[in-house]
Amino acid sequence: GISRAVGQQTPTRAAYDALIRQSTRCLDAYFWLGDAETDGLADALRQILDSARATLDEFEKVETIRRDTAQALGQAEQKQHELVNAIAAILWKSPSDFVDALAQVRAQRGALQGLRELRYIDLARIDAMDAALSEEDARISERAVAFLADEHAFDAQRQDLARIEQALPSTETAEG
Repeated sequence: GISRAVGQQTPTRAAYDALIRQSTRCLDAYFWLGDAETDGLADALRQILDSARATLDEFEKVETIRRDTAQALGQAEQKQHELVNAIAAILWKSPSDFVDALAQVRAQRGALQGLRELRYIDLARIDAMDAALSEEDARISERAVAFLADEHAFDAQRQDLARIEQALPSTETAEG
């Protein structure tokens, strides 16, 4: 059993769990394996046991990293979905609407670049998400150019300036 499990080298949690169980059972059941006549068989078995335990520890670390990476990617996908939906709902009434939307898209693209550094990240999904954001960025930019080319694009700012100009004569100044 142990020899076959070691030779098989199936890299699964179940295989290493079985190898640990078999090695532990063998050491417990055959106490005499530590005797000089067995030529260090107990030591070899303990090395197998230690290696299997170390490998299981690595499996657990990898599983944790994969789970954390999948969670981070899922959160990024959710955030991107919410962002695209929020952008679709914008009425595009002022230049700041475009500036804000472009800033949010670019911030999300930056977050995706950070995710590329994670081990075991699905780069194809990151690439697809980034491509979608790139298209969204281009669409917003084109819409912004069209909006800003309209002669009424800055009407709200002109109205604000007119109100400020009207309020200025009534404002007192400090004498110096």
